[in-house]
Amino acid sequence: MLYIDEEKKDVSKLLLLLTVFTAFFGSTLSIKGIESLFAYRIFLALSVLFFCLSVLFAHKLSISRMLYRYYFFLMTWAVWAIVSFIWAQSKPDVIRGVFLLICNIFVIFFTSYYLNSEEDQRQLWRVFYAAFAINVAVALWEVFTTNHLPISRMNEYVPPRSIPTAFYRNPNDFAAYIVMYLPLVYAAFKYEDRHAIARYILCIASVFVLLYTNSRSSYMAFLFTIAFACVLAIIDMVRGSKYFDKKAKVKASIMLISVVMILILDSVGFGGLKNTPGNPSIMDQIGDIEEIREDGSTQVRINLIKNGFKILNENPWQYIVGIGAGNTEIRMLPYADTTNGIVNMHNWWMEMLLEYGFIISALFIWFYLSLMWNLLKIYVSSPSHFYKLFAEGLLLSLVAFFMASISPSSIRGMASLWIIFGASMALIRLYKENVKEKYFYEDIDTVAYVSKPYKSHKRNVCPSTSQSADGSRT
Repeated sequence: MLYIDEEKKDVSKLLLLLTVFTAFFGSTLSIKGIESLFAYRIFLALSVLFFCLSVLFAHKLSISRMLYRYYFFLMTWAVWAIVSFIWAQSKPDVIRGVFLLICNIFVIFFTSYYLNSEEDQRQLWRVFYAAFAINVAVALWEVFTTNHLPISRMNEYVPPRSIPTAFYRNPNDFAAYIVMYLPLVYAAFKYEDRHAIARYILCIASVFVLLYTNSRSSYMAFLFTIAFACVLAIIDMVRGSKYFDKKAKVKASIMLISVVMILILDSVGFGGLKNTPGNPSIMDQIGDIEEIREDGSTQVRINLIKNGFKILNENPWQYIVGIGAGNTEIRMLPYADTTNGIVNMHNWWMEMLLEYGFIISALFIWFYLSLMWNLLKIYVSSPSHFYKLFAEGLLLSLVAFFMASISPSSIRGMASLWIIFGASMALIRLYKENVKEKYFYEDIDTVAYVSKPYKSHKRNVCPSTSQSADGSRT
């Protein structure tokens, strides 16, 4: 690994935690007059600078071999985006797209690189919890007062609406954030006794504000995540997991019953608080997807996808290389009359295909599924509560990502969602280095001890056991 003394490591981790924490508040923490320069980008730039200086003075850089494939993909993606400057229609948009992509890759890299212990992971999750609690508290304030922070697009509506956005510009972004971080709080509630009541209240409050966002894609992500959590519980019961004990079962059941009760109350309008014309129930919202109206949002999203394929069909080679990083909006402009003037794709998977082509899109799908598969393996074979808790939370968060990523207009600038990928990589690395690899070498040493009893070995599996010349143990 890279040699950096402990003092520098502490500074690097502090900068990372500050970067992560400020990522959840976006341009709200910005300098007046230059809103594009906000706290997250400042701390990320400081993290990059400190990392480069550390590498320069250490004269070494060795990346964990457990994550080689992932880092290679992220590097390939960044290079591909930069090279797309050659064929992209709008060069300024490429620069912006590359900048946002590289910011996301840096935060993924630093999160997976510096968090190399259980305590590091716990510190990161404390930051998650604190930011999540603040966002939910602001959202509750919005729901009950119809007031909003200056950044919110809801300020444009008259009369004011009780649709929360917290520190995000629009409710779709906020809803995607909620459904991806709610599983982390749920996992902590399920497996840990400390602060259980506070975490339960936070989960219920977050579900409550989620139902006010009117974000159908996030609603479906939420329901899909609940279903997957039930599948994981069934797997644990079948396998007889010692960590899915009576207490964990009771907590999981309480949470499921509570969520079901909230959905029932939502269907009747929370006693008059909801189901106004601007706040239909979750079931009404999801049911409305099937009702495709010419000017409805479902039809607009369908047309956005159709227009994306029209653009790719203009030059078939674009299916391979894409139209260029950040060029979605400008290329969609000629077709804006079919989408009510909307030019953002509102679908991350289609945006990937459109901007980067089939190769990068396929690699991203591999990256995404590989993380989920590794987290599932950690979840099933967890050697401790720590790995069980963190694997379940991150796995459910990535499950939610599949649908949540088609809720915002684009997630390329939503650093909070990309941090989950870095945290997942960090946990996979931690497990493979400290658990799986440890057991592997212990097995190798045991085999060597039995097959070659007269040779000494680097590791002493049974230090209290000696062996006589005739092979018998004493």
